[in-house]
Amino acid sequence: MKKGKPSETAMRVATGIVASRLDALLRPLFKDPEEPYLEWFINEHGEGARRYLSAWKSNNQAPVMQFFREQMAKGASLFTLLRKLFIEEEARQALTLGARQLVVLGAGYDPLALRLQKEFREVRFYEVDYPATQEVKRRALVDRDALPGNLTLIPVDFVEETAEEKLLAAPGFDPRARGCFVCEGTLMYLTPEDAEAVFASVRRLGGPGTRFLFTWLDRSLLENDPKAHSIAKMLNYAGEPLRSSYEPEHIGDFLKKQGFKLLTLGDHEALKRRFLDPHGITRPVGQLEFAVLAERK
Repeated sequence: MKKGKPSETAMRVATGIVASRLDALLRPLFKDPEEPYLEWFINEHGEGARRYLSAWKSNNQAPVMQFFREQMAKGASLFTLLRKLFIEEEARQALTLGARQLVVLGAGYDPLALRLQKEFREVRFYEVDYPATQEVKRRALVDRDALPGNLTLIPVDFVEETAEEKLLAAPGFDPRARGCFVCEGTLMYLTPEDAEAVFASVRRLGGPGTRFLFTWLDRSLLENDPKAHSIAKMLNYAGEPLRSSYEPEHIGDFLKKQGFKLLTLGDHEALKRRFLDPHGITRPVGQLEFAVLAERK
């Protein structure tokens, strides 16, 4: 991420989800395909993002847009959509089972907390993110009088401060309470040491039974797959290099050492069975990333 600038990855992910909503085959996967939040944030991100979104929503026949639509039809980035469906289902279940606060670490432009706060008015929601990225989201919500009272946006400059200290100072936050923490598409950008520190922090910030939803990259694929190398090179060029990964087959042992137990491993096959097979969708799903539901012991 370029210093002082909102995350381009956050913008690309948001635009990819909007593009998925426009895909007739994928549209049934969305509970509310007309939800406006992502478009608000993309438009607030900047002029280039507005043009990119407009091209997706129009019948733009430029070669580059035809290429992007062909890639979408082949299943490109489909795992990103599936991981979001997985996280929302499991977060909703955690809140139903009694979690009293939900924290999204590195929230980007994802509207998870905005959706769930409507169903769980008694729950406190917190989003932690890089200040420049979060300011885009804040402006978009404040300008539309749409920032909920039970959602607290916490800007953190990770060079000078930690998410933990800012959360402990946030209104209403209780580190003894049972909670649900989400770290989607973020661990991969941290060093292995900093990634482990996230698990230690979540363990300290949540009471017994706290659940932790996160995504990570498959280390063996990242090291050996040519397509993965291309993705890593592109992100490095964009100023958001990949720094850590883990083997999904060993994630249970890793979690034990961090004070958690593995509840569900959402690799590409598991998420395909869970979300695509019931709709008869046979598009390929990327294998580089995996999602996890864990619980604090």
